Amino acid sequence: MAKELRCADVGYFPDCPGVMRGETDEEFWADVDRHGREAHKWWDRMAAIRMRVQPRFKQDVEQRVRAAIREI
Repeated sequence: MAKELRCADVGYFPDCPGVMRGETDEEFWADVDRHGREAHKWWDRMAAIRMRVQPRFKQDVEQRVRAAIREI
Protein backbone atom coordinates (compact mmCIF):
# COMPACT_ATOMS: atom_id res chain seq x y z
CA MET A 1 0.00 0.00 0.00
CA ALA A 2 1.27 3.48 -0.87
CA LYS A 3 2.22 5.98 1.83
CA GLU A 4 1.80 9.73 2.10
CA LEU A 5 3.22 12.33 4.47
CA ARG A 6 2.17 15.97 4.60
CA CYS A 7 5.09 17.95 5.96
CA ALA A 8 2.86 20.36 7.88
CA ASP A 9 1.35 17.42 9.81
CA VAL A 10 4.74 16.68 11.38
CA GLY A 11 4.62 20.03 13.16
CA TYR A 12 8.05 21.56 12.62
CA PHE A 13 7.07 23.53 9.50
CA PRO A 14 3.29 24.12 9.81
CA ASP A 15 3.06 26.27 6.68
CA CYS A 16 4.92 23.85 4.40
CA PRO A 17 2.81 22.61 1.49
CA GLY A 18 5.13 19.63 0.86
CA VAL A 19 3.55 16.21 0.36
CA MET A 20 5.73 13.12 0.04
CA ARG A 21 4.46 9.87 -1.43
CA GLY A 22 5.75 6.48 -2.41
CA GLU A 23 4.38 3.20 -3.68
CA THR A 24 7.12 1.31 -1.83
CA ASP A 25 8.91 2.01 1.45
CA GLU A 26 12.07 2.81 -0.49
CA GLU A 27 10.31 5.36 -2.74
CA PHE A 28 8.50 6.91 0.20
CA TRP A 29 11.53 7.36 2.45
CA ALA A 30 13.61 8.63 -0.48
CA ASP A 31 10.97 11.30 -1.10
CA VAL A 32 10.87 12.22 2.61
CA ASP A 33 14.67 12.48 2.68
CA ARG A 34 14.76 14.58 -0.51
CA HIS A 35 12.09 16.96 0.78
CA GLY A 36 13.84 17.44 4.12
CA ARG A 37 17.17 18.18 2.47
CA GLU A 38 15.91 20.40 -0.35
CA ALA A 39 13.00 22.29 1.22
CA HIS A 40 14.27 22.74 4.77
CA LYS A 41 18.01 22.02 4.75
CA TRP A 42 16.87 19.63 7.47
CA TRP A 43 19.93 17.42 7.78
CA ASP A 44 22.24 20.40 8.34
CA ARG A 45 19.93 21.74 11.05
CA MET A 46 19.50 18.33 12.63
CA ALA A 47 23.26 17.85 12.86
CA ALA A 48 23.63 21.14 14.71
CA ILE A 49 20.73 20.36 17.05
CA ARG A 50 21.96 16.82 17.71
CA MET A 51 25.23 18.24 18.98
CA ARG A 52 23.26 19.96 21.75
CA VAL A 53 20.25 17.74 22.44
CA GLN A 54 21.50 14.23 21.69
CA PRO A 55 19.22 11.25 20.90
CA ARG A 56 16.06 12.67 22.47
CA PHE A 57 15.57 14.99 19.49
CA LYS A 58 16.02 12.21 16.95
CA GLN A 59 13.41 10.11 18.75
CA ASP A 60 10.95 13.02 18.78
CA VAL A 61 11.42 13.60 15.04
CA GLU A 62 10.94 9.92 14.25
CA GLN A 63 7.80 9.70 16.41
CA ARG A 64 6.27 12.79 14.80
CA VAL A 65 7.03 11.58 11.27
CA ARG A 66 5.71 8.06 11.88
CA ALA A 67 2.53 9.44 13.48
CA ALA A 68 1.86 11.64 10.43
CA ILE A 69 2.25 8.88 7.80
CA ARG A 70 -0.95 7.84 6.07
CA GLU A 71 -1.59 4.82 3.91
CA ILE A 72 -3.31 5.73 0.67
